[in-house]
Amino acid sequence: MLVLGLTLLLFSTMLYNKYSQKLHEDLDDVLESRAEGIANSIDTYWEAERQEASKDDSTVESLTKIDNINFAKIAQRWVEEKSRDPKLLDIIVQIFNVRGNHIASSKNIPKFETLPKDIFNYVSRGNKYFDTMIAAIPASKPVTLRMLSVLLIPYILLWLVLR
Repeated sequence: MLVLGLTLLLFSTMLYNKYSQKLHEDLDDVLESRAEGIANSIDTYWEAERQEASKDDSTVESLTKIDNINFAKIAQRWVEEKSRDPKLLDIIVQIFNVRGNHIASSKNIPKFETLPKDIFNYVSRGNKYFDTMIAAIPASKPVTLRMLSVLLIPYILLWLVLR
């Protein structure tokens, strides 16, 4: 009985660890694809604004995304409009500029005003940063979130997903 019990315990532990790893990989794949989709969508909004501005003979400086208040407004408008999309209901999007300062957020949660320096440095070198964290959301018990930080030139998307 003891040998059978230990064998079942060992097998179930290995199975649990393998299944947990696979779920994290699947969730990470979903985060990456949503990050690319959101970046493309925001770029589409920005290009539409650029084309509109070019009709008014605006200067080239007003058409850059870096340190442009209009880009921050477009990002926030996109985030507000898309936060009601059923595909994005369980995703919290926070967008940071190239200096790591917060410019837009999809939900009313405690947000980073600046991206932590170690994460910013890692992501600014072109890496993807995945993490799992516990967040205390107001009027609710703490929840476990999966996070992806990725540099999508010239802004960083900080993703948190409920799982």
